[in-house]
Amino acid sequence: MGWFNDLFKGGKYKEDTKKLSLLVKTLTKDMDKWIKGFENDGTPPNEEQGKELEDAKIAEFEEEYDSQAIFAVEGKDENNLIPEYKEKLQENLEEMRGDLYRRFSGAVDSLERSAAKVLKACVKAYTRKEAELKTRLPMGESDIVNEFDELIEDLTEFISTRFPDGVEGLDNYDDELPDGIPSWSEFKEQCSAKVEEIKGLSEEAIPAAVEEIKANTLASVKKSIDEAINKTMDAVKEDLSDDSFPYLNEDATAELRSELISMSEEYGKSRLSES
Repeated sequence: MGWFNDLFKGGKYKEDTKKLSLLVKTLTKDMDKWIKGFENDGTPPNEEQGKELEDAKIAEFEEEYDSQAIFAVEGKDENNLIPEYKEKLQENLEEMRGDLYRRFSGAVDSLERSAAKVLKACVKAYTRKEAELKTRLPMGESDIVNEFDELIEDLTEFISTRFPDGVEGLDNYDDELPDGIPSWSEFKEQCSAKVEEIKGLSEEAIPAAVEEIKANTLASVKKSIDEAINKTMDAVKEDLSDDSFPYLNEDATAELRSELISMSEEYGKSRLSES
């Protein structure tokens, strides 16, 4: 019942998001490994040189994403996810800009500024997740919870690659942050509150979704019945067109055939849906 699956994003959407998300994570990790494992010729790169090296590497990872993403979705990006996840990759790579220079120059941002930078990225991911889920309502409550659990899990992993000692280290340096950027503990509280908010919005969206299912089901049933009636009418018309009646002459036979076909068509049309 393809018409039913079209009402909601199904298995391929989830499978494609999983594969593209893994691809983004892998390439982000590869960028981090490249920065940490970069070996120079004895002269540390200055800020301009570091930017040039990073630009080239970012372009390389973006090209790699382009070449692998279409295979990840098996050649069919039905939900237009490839550009969306490329944007996520670009955001991740942009967050790493300057890391190569800072690694060699020793001019590392203060831990407070680094914490703000990392948490700002978390807020972006949170905002994107909220917007995404609102387009998919209604959802099961457990699915909503799982979405935010996965968000926290992904961000915890992200922080472990971007801040000394991961979330434990971050917790020591996120007390004084710019306005609009929460501490890690506050961020998790916001996620918990957002789960409850999304659950409420999902509950409100159920009646409309149910009515949409009913309307689509009825439309599909009517279409199927109409197609069956039309097919039957064609078969009856063909069958009647060569019926013979030995007790009638040729003109009377033709007249009776015409009357029978007309009568059958009239009955069939009366049974077709109005829409």
